[in-house]
Amino acid sequence: MVLFEELFMLIYDLNPGKTILAECIVEAGDKVHIITKDNGIHYDLMDTDSKVGSFRSFVVSELTERLTRKRINLVSLSFNRNAFEID
Repeated sequence: MVLFEELFMLIYDLNPGKTILAECIVEAGDKVHIITKDNGIHYDLMDTDSKVGSFRSFVVSELTERLTRKRINLVSLSFNRNAFEID
């Protein structure tokens, strides 16, 4: 839940004053798959070398690095798309 909340708050913080469209798919089973999509500014959550601009971006980066097995960032039709797999 913390990853979900911090991720979408980061998207909100990165796009001040802009209306953002976003969606999230959560598939729970033996593993949890989270797939997100938003039309905010391009931000690669999987880039471990990216500059940390806020405490929230640091938290999201650390959570995705430590909690997830597979992380994928794609840009599709002007949307950011992220997929996570959590054991």
